[in-house]
Amino acid sequence: MFKYEPSAGVLDELYQRLLIERQAAEKELHKLMREAPTAGFGVYDEEEFRKEQTDHEKWIAIVDTKLMFVRSLLGPFETQARDEWERYQKRACDRMMRL
Repeated sequence: MFKYEPSAGVLDELYQRLLIERQAAEKELHKLMREAPTAGFGVYDEEEFRKEQTDHEKWIAIVDTKLMFVRSLLGPFETQARDEWERYQKRACDRMMRL
């Protein structure tokens, strides 16, 4: 059975798209955290405030879940980059030891 292995261009495009999505989700989450609903002083404001607060918490949960999902998709890319960086550092160290 053949296993599909995407080309480097496809992986690079996917990686760049995931980075953009992560950045957008982080900005949206920070924006939502700063813009929490505030309570009013009227008689009917408490019920409306609770509804707005519940909706706000739902949006925060949605954006946070999206951010966790994007970060989990970026995990293999970051692991590979870290492994390559460690190999590069090891080779550089070995070259220095040979001098």
